[in-house]
Amino acid sequence: MGNIKDKVAIIGMGCTRYGDLWNMGVPDMIIECCYEAYEDAGVGPKDIEAVFVGNVSSSMWTGATVTEALQLDKIPATRVENNCATAAEALRVGAFSVASGMYDTVLCVGFEKLKDYGSGALEMPGSLHPISVVGSAPASFAKSAVQYFEKYKIPSDKGKEIIAKIAVKNHANGALHPKAHFRRAVTLETAVNAPIIAWPLGLFDCCPVTDGASAAIIT
Repeated sequence: MGNIKDKVAIIGMGCTRYGDLWNMGVPDMIIECCYEAYEDAGVGPKDIEAVFVGNVSSSMWTGATVTEALQLDKIPATRVENNCATAAEALRVGAFSVASGMYDTVLCVGFEKLKDYGSGALEMPGSLHPISVVGSAPASFAKSAVQYFEKYKIPSDKGKEIIAKIAVKNHANGALHPKAHFRRAVTLETAVNAPIIAWPLGLFDCCPVTDGASAAIIT
């Protein structure tokens, strides 16, 4: 189809706070982020022609969970999954659906309710990809990091420092955001010397198990 630049626009966005949302169920999170997006965009439920949902942790009925929470029972809902890029994948598919002319206005929603599964490293059951045999997200990304070091001939201590700089940048951004899970900065020394979760990934290189939802309206 070619470049879709200037063919679509994000006209509204919303998100919940991210963290331990014990007082909210999935429908609560969906309603909060989507109605914030409605208000930001200046549109209402009647303007939405399709919903694209990004979620990893659920097994089925994910699209219906969103449309029922929002009382959008007469429009199509498509669920997508792309591991850590799942919400972005919902946004991408939604953008292409508008650019193609299929719809004028769509709602893209991404959500996870992970604290209900406990606080340990998340397992990845049922995946067909061979990297899933390592058993958890930290272990799988640690394996990828080691492969990257070997491919580009990066010394292990230098590689660990590079990864730590990413953590420092991410935590600095989180400290500025009122809805972030952890709102505190860390130093490079702290990140480099943090307890190892799955070498070379330390405590601050791994994201927390968190709850949250976000939404974007595209036209």
